[in-house]
Amino acid sequence: RIDGVLKGNVASKAKILLGPEAIVEGDIIANQADILGRVLGKVSVNDLLYLHGKAVIEGNIHTSKLQIEASASFNGACHMGANVVEFG
Repeated sequence: RIDGVLKGNVASKAKILLGPEAIVEGDIIANQADILGRVLGKVSVNDLLYLHGKAVIEGNIHTSKLQIEASASFNGACHMGANVVEFG
């Protein structure tokens, strides 16, 4: 869970949760992600990416499943398909 400002990339083989005040300036790679805050970078999620509330993504999305609430937004390209994330 991230609730503050993070400058850099985040990688997790589990689930990442960004709180409503969170700002990530970098890429996110995870198995699942729930985003309520702001991301300035690419988001790659192997399973479900869920954009809640006033979530904002400024970058491309790569995911197999995407759920977006009406108040959330993203600016970038969206690529969907199975096994989009490679963990090194």
